[in-house]
Amino acid sequence: MAKKITKSNTKRKSTNKKTTSQPKNEGNSLGITILIVAGLALLIYFASNIEANIEVSIDANNDVQKESVDQKIVISGRTYNSREAAMEKLQFMPQSQLTDEEIKFVESY
Repeated sequence: MAKKITKSNTKRKSTNKKTTSQPKNEGNSLGITILIVAGLALLIYFASNIEANIEVSIDANNDVQKESVDQKIVISGRTYNSREAAMEKLQFMPQSQLTDEEIKFVESY
């Protein structure tokens, strides 16, 4: 018996790949460059029109007045001869032994 031969006709479809060209960024960079140049030109124009007149005078009066040190100060019920004496006593005491008023005095001195 004779064999029957069948031919299959398979055709391949050729697909065309479309290459999309990316838009050029030269137009955008050119626009930004023009804006920068225009901004600098305006900045230089307006900055050159500014005039500043500054007058400084220094007085040569060296009058220094000292406060009297003989004032007594009371902090948390304790009396000290002066602010300096109070600071000397309170400065080296631990904060856990100081009252809130004494802590504020040491911090503000």
